[in-house]
Amino acid sequence: MKRQVESSPAFERSLRRYLKKHPEAAETVAEAISKLGADAYTQELGIHKLKGNLSGILSAELAYDLRLLFEIETRGTAEVVLLLKLGTHDEVYGK
Repeated sequence: MKRQVESSPAFERSLRRYLKKHPEAAETVAEAISKLGADAYTQELGIHKLKGNLSGILSAELAYDLRLLFEIETRGTAEVVLLLKLGTHDEVYGK
């Protein structure tokens, strides 16, 4: 099922910040967002649910130290992938 993908303001900020430091990652991020729209549970991105204070949020592993946090929301009969944050492991998990 194709899902609509939307980004939160926090995601947009983290994306700009990350790509400013790592412009070579732009294509990787774009491909991952496209894959999430096509299949939000694709194992290719190592999708997994988070626990603790991030319970209910999903994480995708885009590269060795690049994570994308997102949620799947239901709006009427449609499902929307809401992108929340992008960054290194430590940046997104707050360590």
